[in-house]
Order: sequence, then structure tokens, then C-alpha cells
Amino acid sequence: MYGRPSKRMRRIKPVARVGAVDLNCRYDIHAHKMRKTAADTTNECFDVHEGEVVYKSKSGNFYRDNSLHVMSCTNGLEDDWTVAGVAVTGFSPRTDVYEQGFVIQVSGLTSIFNNSKNTINAGENVYVVQVLDAPTPTGVPRSKQLLQLVTDTTTEGKNLIAKGEAKFLGTCAKGGSSKSTIDIVLHQCGTSKIKAPVLRAENFDDSNARFTSAAASVPKSRSKKNSKSSK
Repeated sequence: MYGRPSKRMRRIKPVARVGAVDLNCRYDIHAHKMRKTAADTTNECFDVHEGEVVYKSKSGNFYRDNSLHVMSCTNGLEDDWTVAGVAVTGFSPRTDVYEQGFVIQVSGLTSIFNNSKNTINAGENVYVVQVLDAPTPTGVPRSKQLLQLVTDTTTEGKNLIAKGEAKFLGTCAKGGSSKSTIDIVLHQCGTSKIKAPVLRAENFDDSNARFTSAAASVPKSRSKKNSKSSK
């Protein structure tokens, strides 16, 4: 009787947020007031939705409350920005309480919407870049401009990274085609100074498929056990 929902409609999260580090932050209400008159922008464009990549712009330095102020809409964005993380809870500047804020994830495993133009495969490094035509998930206004995912495996992505326009987000753990849900291990939050181990190819030892840092720590632990047993 009912047809199967499309992949675009099913934003499934098959894996829990393993190793997630969350932060309480506040909405960048100053940037919202400055840019709400941008072209082709509605009030709904400035709502933060779960799973959107959020960023901190220079306008965030306007505040003196020692809180992290972020947003996800890039309409009218002309300032420099840094990646802050991925939204865990949503926020609407029209209805929600500003002082209460919302939660973002800065490291660990998370599932997000692949709004890039290409398929992202597991193991690829994922970056975000400011564009004008990034696809939006269901329920998000088409006029809303979001940070778009790119990888260092495409020519376009390499050029954007070389120019410094793309900011590093994390490593893909479960890939997927464009407009599907993928899993990413977040490695850092731009301005929070909270970092997790970067899982890149150069950190692997091909001989035993372990992290070189982990392999180096094994002999030390064994030597401590042997010294204790001898005593």
C-alpha cells in the first residue's frame, strides 16, 4: 500500500555516537542580525538542524562571555571562519531561548548528510568548504547555504585545500553516495582546542595494521610487567 521511502528521506543512524565529545554552545545571534537580510534568505534558513556542520566566524569575537558562538547557515557570510563541529540538537533563533543554547559534537563518530557532489568512500579525509549550491537535506530550505563536504581525492577538493578554502573535518568511517547518510570520525573542533587522534593513512603500520603510536607503547607496558614480576 505504501511505497518505500527514498534514501534522501531516510536519515538513518545505524551506529551510536561512539567516543562522542559534546559541548554546550550558543547561537551567534550577532551574525544572525547582521546577515538576516541577505539575498534569497528566509527566517528558516538560520535555524540549526541536527547533523549540520556548524562554524565560528570572526563575528563570534564580538562576545565577551567566554562561550562558543556558532551557526550553520552561510548565507551572506564574508568573514573568515573555522569548523566548530556537528550539531547534536537543533536551535531556532525565532523561538528558542538564547541563553539555553544547544549542543554540538566536536570529536568521535557521527552521522551526517553527504551534501557533496561525489561519493565519499570509507578512509577518505573529509573537509568542508563554503559554496553557494550545496544540496540540503529534507526539511531544510533550498535557499539555505550550508558548508559542503569535499575530499582530497578529487581535483576540485585538492585545489580548494591548497588555497586554504577547505577546512578539515574528519575521516569517513562509512561511505555513501551524494545525498545519502555517511559516518565520519570527527578529529577536532576548530576553536575549542579539543582534539582526538587523527586517523590518517600515515599513522598506520602496513606490517601489522596497527597505529604506530600504539605499537610503540606495547614494549613499554610489557617491560613494566616484567620488572614487577621479577620483584
